[in-house]
Amino acid sequence: SYGTALVDYFFRGKFDATGSGNTLTVTNRSSGTATGTFTVYRDDPSDGLRKPVPGLENLALAESGLGSGSAVTFTPSGFSPPSSTDNLLLVFTGKLANEGAAPNADAVVAGKAFSWTAPPAPPLPPKITVGGRPRGLAVTPDGKKIFVANPAGNSVFVVNLLSPYNVTTIPDVGNFPVEVAVSPNGSKAFVSNEWGASI
Repeated sequence: SYGTALVDYFFRGKFDATGSGNTLTVTNRSSGTATGTFTVYRDDPSDGLRKPVPGLENLALAESGLGSGSAVTFTPSGFSPPSSTDNLLLVFTGKLANEGAAPNADAVVAGKAFSWTAPPAPPLPPKITVGGRPRGLAVTPDGKKIFVANPAGNSVFVVNLLSPYNVTTIPDVGNFPVEVAVSPNGSKAFVSNEWGASI
């Protein structure tokens, strides 16, 4: 097969492709309407072969096609986004203006080399004040809450990390709580009470 850079050179200007997070956006840079499918291929360094990326195969355009200068976004479900270091090639199969229109014609009319970008990191939450004398803490498996031991008040603070951020208090958990652990399914929190010698 031809190298990714070579295919991109001969078919340059036909399409632009951008991959980020779980979405693939393709823009038609040709002068005609495109009707057909897109498949993303990735160079496999283990054997040097170019293979389709699972979940990014045969992504079909609407019957009306993709007009010149228009863009389409695909959001496939259940696929692992490629790495930002992968060599990727978008291949269009179908009809582009009059290309690939003849019966039995070779319908692969365009390719585009591109890379996948990692989604931006979520913003950090603001500084959250819990009061008391916070000690040990534990985060729920889903990352939505933090439990903070408060030995000064014999309580546990529950910090909600979903906007809007807020703090609630679980009172009277024991004498001088210092550590918190959360069960693997997030349904229970266990508090270690130093002076009460209890959980």
